[in-house]
Amino acid sequence: MPGTSSYHAAAQIAAVRILVAPGVTGDDLRQADGRLSRLTLDEARRQQLTVEILRAGIEAMTEEELAEGLLAEEIAEKVAEAEEVAEVEELAGEIVEAEELAEIEELAEEIVEAGEMPQTDQAVDSGSPADAATEAGGRPLAAGS
Repeated sequence: MPGTSSYHAAAQIAAVRILVAPGVTGDDLRQADGRLSRLTLDEARRQQLTVEILRAGIEAMTEEELAEGLLAEEIAEKVAEAEEVAEVEELAGEIVEAEELAEIEELAEEIVEAGEMPQTDQAVDSGSPADAATEAGGRPLAAGS
């Protein structure tokens, strides 16, 4: 519409209002501000449109921040849940280890009581070469034997 048309200002005002409709983006706000700055309007009309643009910007920012806040809250909840699961898994692992250790101790006592394994104070053979080179009597083997 030509700038000299009586409908030009009305069309530009409508375009500004369309740009600041719900779901407005930052680019929409910049375009609306640019259109408004090029319009020749009375001060009351300019202030009214400026308020509409600013209000749309505040609403858009609030919606975005709200969405980010909800996302952050959701992430925090998931992290807390994961930490709880990890703690439960760790505790379960400790319980299983304790139960297995108790079973091993019980079996060892049964073996000792049944006399199947003599109770000794000797250390368990580590399988080192020095151990292998020692005779049953505790004397080192000779080099050629």
